[in-house]
Amino acid sequence: MRNLIVESKKEEKSGTSQNVVRLYVSPWLT
Repeated sequence: MRNLIVESKKEEKSGTSQNVVRLYVSPWLT
């Protein structure tokens, strides 16, 4: 779970993969 969050933050810097990160995190949050 923490690895996902760390990767998501790295992806956020690129900006293009934000949507992909949200798709990854959404199932975990729900």
